[in-house]
Amino acid sequence: SARSFASARLMETWAHGLDAHRAVGSEPEDTLRLYHIAKLAYNSLPYSFKLTGEEYSGDLRIELKAPENKRWTFGPDDATNVITGTAGEFCRVAVQREKAANTNLEAEGELAQTALRIIRCYI
Repeated sequence: SARSFASARLMETWAHGLDAHRAVGSEPEDTLRLYHIAKLAYNSLPYSFKLTGEEYSGDLRIELKAPENKRWTFGPDDATNVITGTAGEFCRVAVQREKAANTNLEAEGELAQTALRIIRCYI
């Protein structure tokens, strides 16, 4: 869809922007636009699991602290596997510009731990 295409281009542009910031030693500002990348990352989880041959049950919720004191939640409310942390860190892991182990993201449950290890927003 046009919306998915636009979200994917936003994600790619943002990821390459992170590379540019890193190259010149500056820190990017996280904005509410990260919502589109976080949602794309969540929606891409079945693909990420399929790529690695892991089983994805869908029993995963992501709870993110977003810019401007917002909260974003993706996934079922009753999920037993939960990833929590900041939207910026989650999105950086999802575009593979940061390793989850180098962030303050927390993964409760085996599926959540696997998700943080294999998540990717792109083909």
